[in-house]
Amino acid sequence: MWTLGLQVVVICVFLQVPGCFPSCLIIGSVANCGSKNLRWVPPLPPHITHLFLEMNHISEMNSSSLSGLEQLQELDLGRQYVPLVIRNNSFSGQSRLRRLVLGFNIGLQLEPQAFIGLSGLQNLHLDYCSLQDTILKENFLEPLSSLQSLDLFGHMGKGFSFNNLPDPDRSTFQGLNESSIRTLDLSKNRIFALQQGLKRLKHLLYGGNTIRRCTLSGRASAIGLNEVQVLDLHSSSLQAVWSQGRCLNLFDNLGHMIGVNLRLNALKSLPQGIFKGLTSVVEIDLSSNSLTYLHNDVLPKSLKILNLSNNFVASPDPAAFRFLSFLDLNMNRFHCDSNLKSFLSWLNKTNVTFLSPVEDLRCEYPSGFYKVPLLDYSTQVTQQ
Repeated sequence: MWTLGLQVVVICVFLQVPGCFPSCLIIGSVANCGSKNLRWVPPLPPHITHLFLEMNHISEMNSSSLSGLEQLQELDLGRQYVPLVIRNNSFSGQSRLRRLVLGFNIGLQLEPQAFIGLSGLQNLHLDYCSLQDTILKENFLEPLSSLQSLDLFGHMGKGFSFNNLPDPDRSTFQGLNESSIRTLDLSKNRIFALQQGLKRLKHLLYGGNTIRRCTLSGRASAIGLNEVQVLDLHSSSLQAVWSQGRCLNLFDNLGHMIGVNLRLNALKSLPQGIFKGLTSVVEIDLSSNSLTYLHNDVLPKSLKILNLSNNFVASPDPAAFRFLSFLDLNMNRFHCDSNLKSFLSWLNKTNVTFLSPVEDLRCEYPSGFYKVPLLDYSTQVTQQ
């Protein structure tokens, strides 16, 4: 004869009665168990596909932690309030899991076979986990044969250089050589050298690293960027590097690249020919720099979308924009004098679509025209 307790468990599991799982809010196949002061994965019905366990006190995941939850497609274990250890074979039955969040677990510990069983995983979040570079060099990630996106934002804690670790090169990513990874986020890792990387990447997020040198051979294949389509280098101190004549071949032979983010680099000017290798680029973000002038031949002919907002291009040369379809000049500091006439004439007849209202464009200098709308100033010039 079954005991009453066993009967209750059977009813909860097979009839999926919501009140049987008081630790979690269950709606359909989604179990929200976040911020419940849990110390382990609670009992849950087997039909759960999305399990959120963030902000708890779970200190260990092992081979039995997810037993009976083989339908999981998404698992969030982010920001545990105690050090988290992922034991070997913790995910051995999770072939359907597509997204795993382990971010904000400072001091996260991974045993060598922690990710065994995750052959279908596509997105892995390891941001702000203070991991060592062995996570990439060794075979920790080898089981992730379907991995497409790896988030390592700020994962090195104080950073590569601050931890006396060498900047990443081809050997750093040995554990990912056989993966199908397409997006890699290495933002804010205190990486000082842009060196070799992964050859299958499509999106490389490198912003927030103060680049001081580039180890390049002039061939894109040597740095693993030959297939990259989107490159994010915001806040990378490129003005300091380029002004010293270094990394001027950064974009050479990157004919597959379609988008580049260079905002917040304190750029005062663009080196002549800096974009010559970007033969297919469609969009460039140069916003929030200190650009004062654009040579009329500095931008690639393939470029269609340009963000120049929050710069100091006092008298833009319309010829620089001749290939564009979309342009953002919001918060640009215009100098309203006779040198602006050609730009004003172009502004009134161009077919370029502005990504911020033209009505918001204003004079910055001289003081007599401070904050005067550019369209009003244009009218005054026309009437003179």
